[in-house]
This record gives sequence, structure tokens and C-alpha cells, in this order.
Amino acid sequence: MFIWGNRHLKAESGSLLYGTVVMTVANFIVRVSGFVYRILVSRLIGPQGMGLIQLVYPLFFTAIALTSSGLPVAVSRLVAEKNARGDVSGVHRTVSTALRLSAAVSLTVSVILLLAINPVSVHIIKDIRARGAMIALLPSLIIISLVVVLKGYFYGIKSVRPPALAEILEQFVRMGVSLALLYWAAPRFSLAVTAALVMLGTVMGDLASLAYLHYTYGIFGPRPGKDTAMPGKSRVLRDLVAIALPITGTRLVSSVLQSANSVIIPQRLVAGGMPVEEAIGLFGILTGMVMPLLFMPFVVTNALQVNMIPNLSENVATDNLRGLQDKTDKALMITTFTAFPSVAVLISLGRPLGDLLYGQPMVGELIVPVSLGLVAYALQHTSSGILNGLGKQNRAAVHFIIGSLIQLICSYFLIAMPGIGIYGYIAGFFASSIVVCLLNLSTALPAIRLPFNTVDWLLKPGFSAFLMTSVTSAAYKFCLAKGLPSYLCLTASFVPGIASYILSIFALKGFPPTLLARFRSAGSRRGI
Repeated sequence: MFIWGNRHLKAESGSLLYGTVVMTVANFIVRVSGFVYRILVSRLIGPQGMGLIQLVYPLFFTAIALTSSGLPVAVSRLVAEKNARGDVSGVHRTVSTALRLSAAVSLTVSVILLLAINPVSVHIIKDIRARGAMIALLPSLIIISLVVVLKGYFYGIKSVRPPALAEILEQFVRMGVSLALLYWAAPRFSLAVTAALVMLGTVMGDLASLAYLHYTYGIFGPRPGKDTAMPGKSRVLRDLVAIALPITGTRLVSSVLQSANSVIIPQRLVAGGMPVEEAIGLFGILTGMVMPLLFMPFVVTNALQVNMIPNLSENVATDNLRGLQDKTDKALMITTFTAFPSVAVLISLGRPLGDLLYGQPMVGELIVPVSLGLVAYALQHTSSGILNGLGKQNRAAVHFIIGSLIQLICSYFLIAMPGIGIYGYIAGFFASSIVVCLLNLSTALPAIRLPFNTVDWLLKPGFSAFLMTSVTSAAYKFCLAKGLPSYLCLTASFVPGIASYILSIFALKGFPPTLLARFRSAGSRRGI
């Protein structure tokens, strides 16, 4: 229990499973609503509009990496240390100093981008129509930099609910504002204007998130008193920069490589002989429709990664090797048990899903080959979290940069080749996921003396997913033969498919009883 005056805030459970379940629910709400949002937006502005929006995001995320990537970790660490010592004034000083630092850096970057908006649009993005969307999105750069500091505070006191609720609020405000503006403006204005309106909805969502977190911090946050000695602002600033700067540097390099990869995709499609408008449209289909559909199972792995890092760090601090092995084994098992059935669904139902959700046949054509790399990508994601929890975050960053370079090289050389085109990106995605996954696991598993569990991590869920694919495909064809509508065929085929997967897993004794027991025991834990 944390007590500050008449206010109190109860720390949430450190349980890996409970924390993962809580954050999975929040992530699921955000991703499903975001998925619906992308479908509605794509139908209102079309593939070219989606492509125009996706051209802006890589540069924006690079700016976010520069202004916001390291501070949440720094704030979380310093808040946790000071809170453990009962240094309430130190907690307050850390958060306030981080907010000022974050505001100053993000404001500076925003001004630079605003002054350079024309050359950036012409020479980097190479589409002047994106200029309005970039200008509209600039306020979010400042807002998000403040949001992540407040989230870092709540993570530092092990309370994940306020950040989770803030993300849900942000998503729904973003959807409401953007869709309302698009329904009004889409038939009347150009793609450049509608893209800018979509970004305006994003800004309003971020602003709602900031308002909620600020309100919650005002109620439950620390109230400094005269009971503790606290360092000056310069000392806190040095501590923040010392932690944040290395993390920001590695993530900025990774973000630049990812952004470069996104920028060259439409350019290399054009170099391969595709008309510019068609290239932008195909880029929009890939990044705005296919990849969000692929990443749906990451509602689990994202939550798992966030909760895994403090759990593993605690075991490292106490030299609990058995705990490290047990949590790593469970994390990798949860990852593959989630990823394999997702692959089964996408292989068996990817094409009709693409037609039903987006009305774009190309979505179904791309989602099936892309889904083949999903298991490796999910394992890459979880294993990166494991390395961070083990204190090997620099190795994780290096591995990620290697994977980004592989993706970049494949995109540049393969996409422009006749007969390959956009499938060059898919080849790079597959190759980079496998390489990074192997590098991460070859570093993490020997460090905790845990052998690679081929049977439980791969063979059992893989066989069950193969069975699920067969059952789902057969059920879908049967429903089509009966003349049922497409959406009923999808629902009717998914139910027996997922049932066959679960029954197969239990028949193979692939789901350990201890995991279920821990889930039940963890369910009684509460936060604020």
C-alpha cells in the first residue's frame, strides 16, 4: 500500500499471469476497436488514402522514438527506486522534471519538423499531399511525450490499470472524432484534406489520454512533504538522461531503419514498373489492412512482454534461476499457443476475411503468405522481452537492428524485380523474423540454462494448428455449399476450428495444469 496524505494507491500484483490477463483485455479492446476503425476508414478513403496516411506514420514514429522512447523506462526505474525508499518528494521531483524535459525536447523536434515540412514532404516522403497530415499530427508529438512520462510513473508503482484505461479512452475518442469528420468530409474534399482530418482525430485521442492520466495522477499521485531529503533538479535530470539516452539511441536507429523500409516500398514498386497511384494503393493495402490483421494475436504477447520484464528482473535480483526458467518456459509456451491458431485462421480463412472486411481481394492474396512468418515474429517479440528482463536490452536492440537491415535489403532489391513485387517485402519479413528470433533465443536460453523445448513450444501447438486448419477449411466449404452468407460461413467454420485446437492441445497434454492453477489463484489480485 502506498500512502500519501489522505490518498492511497494499492500496488497491483506482480504475477506474470494476472498482469498479462489484465493488459490483454485492454489490448484486445484497443486492437479490435482499432481494427474496426481501419476497416471503416479504408472504406471511406480507399487504398490510396490509406497509403497516404501510412506514408506519414513512419516519420512520425521516428520522431516519437527520439522524444519518448527512453523516458518511460527511466521514469519507471527512478520512481520505483524512490518509492521503495519512501522518498515521496523524490517521486514527485522525478515526474515533474521528466515532464519538463519531455516537453522541451518534443517541442523542439516539432518546431524543426514544422520548419522543414516542405523538403520533408518532397524529398523524404515524396508526396506533397502528405504535408497537411504531417502538420495536423505534430501536436501529438508533444502530447504523447507527456503521456509516456505519466505512464512510466504508474508502471513504476506497478499499477497498469491507469495506462490501460488511458489507451482505451484514446482509441475511442480517436475513432469517434476521425469517423465523424470523415463521414462529413470524405465526399467533399481531396485525399490530402481527409488524411489530415484522420490525423486530427489522432490528436484528439492523445489529448483525451493525457487529460485522464493527468487527472488520475492528480488524485493518486505523490504529495511532497518535508519528510525526505531530495536531490536538486540537475541531479534528477542527470539520472533521467543517463538511463534514457542509451535506450533512445538504440530505438531511434531501429525506427530510422523501419521508416526507411516503409518509404522505399512504394518507390521500389514504381521502379519495378508499377504506376505511382497503384503503388501507393498496394502499399496502403499491405500496411493499413494486411499487417493490422496479422498483428491481432499480439494483444497477448504485448501484455506478456510488459509484465514479463519486471517479473524476470525480480528473479535476476534474487538469483532465482528456477523462477527464471519457469517464467521463460511459460512465456514462450503462451506465445506459440497463441500464434499457431492465428496462423491456422489466416491460412484457412484469410481470403474470405479480406473480401468481407475490406472488400479488397488483394488483402486475402497477401495475408496467407505473410501469416507463415507469424510464429517466428511472435517468438521474436516475446524473446526480446525476455532479454530485456534479463538485463540484456542492448543485445535485443542489436538483434532487432539486424532484422530491420535484413528487411530493408530484401525490400530494396526484391520488390523492384519483375515477378516478385510486393512479395519481396513478405520474404524480408519472414527472413528477418526467423533470424531475430534465433538470435534472441540463442542468447536468452543459455543464460538461464533452459533447453529449447521443441515438443511443447512447437510440435504440440503446431500439430493442433494443422488440425484446426483442416477442420476450419472443411467447415467453411461445407457452409458455402449450403448457400450461407459469407459472414455466417466464417463464424460457423471458426467455432469448430478453435474447438478442435483446444481439444487437441488438451489431448496432447500440451497445456500444463500448473498454468491453469496459477491463473485461478492470480485472479483475486486487485489494483486501483
